[in-house]
Amino acid sequence: MAPRNSSKNLILDKAYELVMVNGYAGTSIDMILQATGLTKGAFFYHFKSKTDLGMELARRYVNQDSSKFYRIIQAVDKQMDDPLERNLVFIERLAEWYEEQTNMPGCLFASFSYYKVSDETALFMKKAQRKWRKFYSQRYEEIMQQYPPRIPVRSEDLADHFMGTVEGGFVLSRIYQQPEHVAMQLRQFKNYVQLIFEPEAGQAATG
Repeated sequence: MAPRNSSKNLILDKAYELVMVNGYAGTSIDMILQATGLTKGAFFYHFKSKTDLGMELARRYVNQDSSKFYRIIQAVDKQMDDPLERNLVFIERLAEWYEEQTNMPGCLFASFSYYKVSDETALFMKKAQRKWRKFYSQRYEEIMQQYPPRIPVRSEDLADHFMGTVEGGFVLSRIYQQPEHVAMQLRQFKNYVQLIFEPEAGQAATG
């Protein structure tokens, strides 16, 4: 008999895969049971309902996504001090990471956003998104202090643009069935950041 945590992780893994293909509303408990080979008793031992499963999926997605992004950021920050260079290298490293993935990329939040999820899950998603927005906004503020932007731009908008670029890359990857679109869009965003902040020839950064 499989350990209880093992069966819970199996349910979460298969539920995530099904939601990415069929959407949250299009994924039933019976579909999850068929994919896992588990019984309803095993499912309801770990989750009170599909709503409870959705909340757990959201928590796990945030933890895994945050861990991935922060791991890349911390590695880059240890190597360099310049805030603009840090940002550009981070975007490139993230693009390289997505290029290495063999599965079609996707975003659980995007899938959830099209359907009615519980108020608790919706609030959790909003808080997580705002936390990411604040984090990336602060990093763009650091850039703006040293590299005055060539055009009027807000750090919050750049943070949203970055996150929207990743999400848009997911959509294009699925439409064209070409996983490389996430990396392609990230590199376009990297070019955009360079155009906004990199000093013109002969012009030094402030600070």
